[in-house]
Amino acid sequence: MKNNLIFLALLAFLLTSCATPSIKQNNPIGKVYKDSVQLRNKTIPLLEGEWKVIGRGFSGMNNEYFQLVLIKETERREMHSSIIIATDTLRNSYIGYLPCKYCNRMDVHHIAVKNNARGGAQDCWLINHYQMSVNPKRQAIKEAYNYMISNHCTI
Repeated sequence: MKNNLIFLALLAFLLTSCATPSIKQNNPIGKVYKDSVQLRNKTIPLLEGEWKVIGRGFSGMNNEYFQLVLIKETERREMHSSIIIATDTLRNSYIGYLPCKYCNRMDVHHIAVKNNARGGAQDCWLINHYQMSVNPKRQAIKEAYNYMISNHCTI
């Protein structure tokens, strides 16, 4: 009886976890956002215009983080702007955080820090240039780079 109960609990867990689409499935390449994007329980405001998903992927040793790359294109299919959003995933089992080095930068266009204390959740964002690499290591950046090549987007 005890083994049957454990089996039923495991089966229920597997079936319900498969029914929930992942953060990556909810953000397919080509999906367009306007005004804001929602990742897990966070709503991230976007600048004016339409923002298209061109890259997404997990990073960290155990996929603790998810990155989303959005692009705003001109009418001539040129890149006007791009945004990289990173958030933690359910696999992130850290209890509190260490202060983020990015949140302490002063050599950026703009930075807003609400919280960067040890042990607390980080809440900061910044605007800066990002140089795309020819051989990116992060999955989201690699997808974005491949999107730009295959769709003949110019910078």
